[in-house]
Amino acid sequence: MLASSRLEENNLNNGNSLKRKRSDSATISSPLITVPADYKEYLQLLPNQRKAWGISIEEEKQNLLQSGTFEPVPLDLTKQPMNTKWIFKQKPNGALKSRIVVKGFGEPVESITDFYAATVQQTSLRVTTIVALTRGYVSASFDVKAAFLQAPLGPDDKLYIHIPDGYDSPEYKGKMFKLKRSLYGLRSAPRRWQEELGNTLIKLNFVKLRCDPAVYLGPDNNIIVAVYVDDS
Repeated sequence: MLASSRLEENNLNNGNSLKRKRSDSATISSPLITVPADYKEYLQLLPNQRKAWGISIEEEKQNLLQSGTFEPVPLDLTKQPMNTKWIFKQKPNGALKSRIVVKGFGEPVESITDFYAATVQQTSLRVTTIVALTRGYVSASFDVKAAFLQAPLGPDDKLYIHIPDGYDSPEYKGKMFKLKRSLYGLRSAPRRWQEELGNTLIKLNFVKLRCDPAVYLGPDNNIIVAVYVDDS
């Protein structure tokens, strides 16, 4: 939730609200769409359904390319590259969502703090809503597209994955991918994303609340950002 007194002309007390959500480009109107269990099953779909899912797959690959999530390096099994799989889902609005997920159980972690990430507490969310209403702030929700892909890995992170299905170019023969950014399925992905978001907000002069590390107070106390994790 984002609340700001700078937009009081859209007072929530008048029943106005702002909600921004991303729209998925890959949609299909037919309720008979088949959701494949894996990439192999996707290849066996009827042509029209394979085409619809293909658009979603290419969108995911473009997200990974544009964010610089990984780079090809020579295959070295001693570096224990992790396997990946494609996850397919049809959302309630009919949008088709495809995602490459790493089987992150092979990721080395030393303690639970390596992958712990906070989400806004229900009490904090209620208090934030009350503050927005009483002060006449605008309330808006934002969905961060491919959120976990925004978090870069550190220089000491040496994580590798096998080339995923769908990357059939000859240039990937005898190669694996070295991860440069976080990827869905890594156990540390939520924590890395939260750190990246938090550091960005702090650079913008936001202050993280001690009572709830998922809530940030903006400059002049007129903006409140509450971070809720919903990976659906």
